[in-house]
Amino acid sequence: MKRLLVFFLIGPLILGSAASVLFGAPSGLGWAVGLPVAGLAVAFPGAAIDYALNGQRWQIVSVAACGCLVSILILHSWLAGIAGGLSAAFCSWLTNQSWQPEHHG
Repeated sequence: MKRLLVFFLIGPLILGSAASVLFGAPSGLGWAVGLPVAGLAVAFPGAAIDYALNGQRWQIVSVAACGCLVSILILHSWLAGIAGGLSAAFCSWLTNQSWQPEHHG
């Protein structure tokens, strides 16, 4: 459940932010339509690969490659691929962090 929340809530925000830095600030319509469509299109396969490769050595790299490829296919730009790869890699890294408090003692 944590993986889906990270990929579907945080992933599109990171993708949109990275894309706005790479492409320049989009119009209001670009954010309203493009962000959810592209973000969710990248989030679903990224979350699936992240789940399938959980704990594997190349997990984050594979998820980043998936995010990059899906973004390139959807948005037809290698800059979009960079944004999608960054978004997917960050989400994969975040899902693998322990959210439990550390007990010292």
